[in-house]
Amino acid sequence: MERITSPELKVLEALARYRYLTVNQLARLGIRKSPAKVGEKLIRPLRKKGLIESKHYKPDFRSRAPSIHFLKRNAVIALAEIHEVDPDSFVYPKYGLRSDYEYHHRVGLVDFHISLRMWAEREGHKVRLFEYDFDLERGKVGYEKKTGVTLGKRRIIPDINFLLDMSDGESRLFTVELHNLSKRARVVDQLLDHVAICKAGLLSKKYGHDHGNRVLSVYTDPRMLESVRDVLRESPEFMPLGEAGVFLFNSLEVLSEEFSNGWSTIDEGPSPLFAGSSPSPSKKTRKLFGMFGRK
Repeated sequence: MERITSPELKVLEALARYRYLTVNQLARLGIRKSPAKVGEKLIRPLRKKGLIESKHYKPDFRSRAPSIHFLKRNAVIALAEIHEVDPDSFVYPKYGLRSDYEYHHRVGLVDFHISLRMWAEREGHKVRLFEYDFDLERGKVGYEKKTGVTLGKRRIIPDINFLLDMSDGESRLFTVELHNLSKRARVVDQLLDHVAICKAGLLSKKYGHDHGNRVLSVYTDPRMLESVRDVLRESPEFMPLGEAGVFLFNSLEVLSEEFSNGWSTIDEGPSPLFAGSSPSPSKKTRKLFGMFGRK
């Protein structure tokens, strides 16, 4: 195998952590300042060496979609040798993406992950476990999605589950749903499933966590956030956990700018859960999302 340079190794390690990355996201991680340079100086050589695979998606009505990159088995073997670990300890994509929806959803989940880790590192917290809905593990019959839990006769697959060790020694368990659906009823039903999951303690049992989990409901469209919240406030099934602060709401664009900004409860009040030494929200953020209540 050809020699892997230090900058190339940083790209491979980033892909091992985040699974999928665009050149914009790699630049955000500080691999190189310019996304164009990331593509020219790092992605292209890594593809030629057979270490990564790239998928390109046609522009849609929302944006021009940059290619997305992920590890191949050769890269996993190389990383395992460098770090002297078992190759099977790495979780990496076993297949590409099958649709524009899947592309945008996964890029959004990675944006969430990047923002979370940047905030946690600055505040002295540690992300101990992080699983995506596309991470697979061997089940009783073939592969199963790692984030899944069984609710009655149904298998519910959260988008993300993660454990956060706080700097004060407390451990917190979170599940995340990224909503880029256009149908409000589906989002509401999804969150009501999480009410049942929380009441049964399914995620706490899955991860051996002593306390209940919190649900982070994240939206690509802030208008959908407000619409869903209006419906949930009328739900006697939802409100006991909603009023207890188990569910928090945010816009993906706001938290991508600064993870600790914009989190609010069912009554639209700001949540202090992720408060810390974060910068104040920008004018754009305050305009985009009423983090102190609607005006």
